[in-house]
Amino acid sequence: MKGIFSFFEIYFSQRWVMRCLVFLLCGLLYANGASGQKQSDIEQMAIDGYALRFADTTASVRTQNQALLLAQQKNSPADEAICYAYLAMTNRRLLHLKEFTDYAELSFEIAGRINNRRATAYANWAMGLQRSYIDDKAGAIAYMLKAYNLFTTLDEYAYCAKIGADVSYLFSPSSNANVRKYADEALRFAEKSADSESILHARLAVGSYLLDSAATGDPAQWQKAVSFFKETIRQAEQVESAIVSKSNIGIAHINLAVLYMNGPKPIDESAFLANLEKATQIGMHYNLRNIYRSSLGLRGQFFFQKGDYRTAESLFKEGIAYQQTMPYKDNDLLATFFGCLKELAAAEKDYVSYHEYDTYFNKYNKLKYDEATQKIMQHADARFESEKSKR
Repeated sequence: MKGIFSFFEIYFSQRWVMRCLVFLLCGLLYANGASGQKQSDIEQMAIDGYALRFADTTASVRTQNQALLLAQQKNSPADEAICYAYLAMTNRRLLHLKEFTDYAELSFEIAGRINNRRATAYANWAMGLQRSYIDDKAGAIAYMLKAYNLFTTLDEYAYCAKIGADVSYLFSPSSNANVRKYADEALRFAEKSADSESILHARLAVGSYLLDSAATGDPAQWQKAVSFFKETIRQAEQVESAIVSKSNIGIAHINLAVLYMNGPKPIDESAFLANLEKATQIGMHYNLRNIYRSSLGLRGQFFFQKGDYRTAESLFKEGIAYQQTMPYKDNDLLATFFGCLKELAAAEKDYVSYHEYDTYFNKYNKLKYDEATQKIMQHADARFESEKSKR
């Protein structure tokens, strides 16, 4: 009761009236400041351009550059920082490391000069992705969590979901607790956003740790993971047209196929093959090379284990032939396919073929090693340039 009486004494005091006026004025100022944290037309243009990154790369970059030009013409540094962040993320997908780094740092530099939570959130998101790309997990987590917390204050649940899922992956395998924490939070934010793309992205993050749980051999955990991925696919297929990252639908099918392949024996062969067939169709229809190759490889391994060597051989060779048509060779994958053919030849005691496949395996394995070394050097150079720019 004492607290209540104290409240009324303050309420009727002249000092409290003055305090009310101050609070009212601060509230108005906050409201005016908050309006600057809403999404602008320029940001929406950048978002629309970014959404085209899979369907039409040229149009995607052109639209984002138009948004950037508008931001500069209107002297809007917040929008400019946001546009640079989207250009950074687009160049990340295009594997243009220098442009990715330059745009991320431009976004961060501009956002650092202004007081705008939205721009700062985007800038930290871009920097987090850039640090992740060069294998600086600690730096990536620090930037991403800053973006995550800022987007939370802005009630941008879809972005919180996407970033939370990525943070979950970054904590793997060092902290299972944080892997689960951020994946689960990502899914809660995604469901609040009702954004189909974010929901699928978050469900894949949750599914990732469920896959790990299923690998322990516990039938209950395996069944939980299977049910989760079935529901993920069901939801995604209902809103497929609204999902830009079609590869995520393919990944869900591949993960479910992996669960069947590694689950209780005998496996449900029809379900296993049906999911791989669906993944293959998605890979071919949307030209998603990673999805197509993964489905071929898994099917090849399946028939190899069954002793159907001719079907397995045909699938491995199909994977190699498909990869050879690509403008950029995936030496890691080629080495893997030739390694599978080596195992197949050894099982059949076909030593002539084994020697032939071993020659190709060693060739692409060396190229893979050289690429890995080159990538390490590029990452080291990118880190050096990034640190130098801060001095």
